[in-house]
Order: sequence, then structure tokens, then C-alpha cells
Amino acid sequence: MEWLIRAYGDVESIPNYECKDSDRKTGYVNIYLGILFLVYGVMAEAVYFIVLSVMIRKPQRRLSCYKIMFTLGVNDMAALTVNALLTGYFWIIGANYCYSPKLIFLAGSIGLDFERKISLNPLSLALIFHAEDG
Repeated sequence: MEWLIRAYGDVESIPNYECKDSDRKTGYVNIYLGILFLVYGVMAEAVYFIVLSVMIRKPQRRLSCYKIMFTLGVNDMAALTVNALLTGYFWIIGANYCYSPKLIFLAGSIGLDFERKISLNPLSLALIFHAEDG
């Protein structure tokens, strides 16, 4: 993301991300894979919504581990939006980087950000469990 800031918001002036020689047409379209990504994303989001609605109830809300798991679920739902739903849409329309450079660069950065948050959250959950037991 710092590359985008250094390039003053111009995605195409980032080194190795230029699209000067591209005709900006769509690439390989795979409707079946796109639908598979979309179906998985919708089903996972629905399951997460049900689980998170149970976690937010009052008896669970007072425990710190449920608060951390709720945060993990919210971050995972946001990551699924980019990594499953948006990816499915991109497969259906055949989008490549030069088709929509700013959207794809930002979506990739946001998806990576949420994946990093998801990776750190279980560590805090383990530390809380260890602190409560010790």
C-alpha cells in the first residue's frame, strides 16, 4: 500500500505494475470457477452471520475470549468479501490487473490486510487463555 502512497495514488506509476502496453481488455473468463467462488462466499458469509449473532448475545459477550473470536469473525467476513465474492466476480468477467488496476490493487491490499489481521487474532486469543489459566 505504501507503493500507492509513494506514487501519489496513481496505480500505474508503481514499478512493475505498468499497463502501458496493455490493450485493457478482459482476460480469461471462467464462469464455473467464478460461480464456485461466489457460492462458497455467500454460504460462508451466511454461516458466519449466524455464528456471530450467537456470539454477540449477552452471556457470551462478557467473556473476553468471545470478544476476540467475534473480532476474528468480523475480520474473516471482510476478508471473504474480497477473497471469495470479489474474486468470483473477477473470474466471471475475466478481469485482469490492467482491466481495472486501481480496483484490483486496492482489493488485493485490503484482502491481504484482513488476512494479516486474521493471522494475528488467534495469537491474542491464546495469550488471553494463557493469562486466565495462569
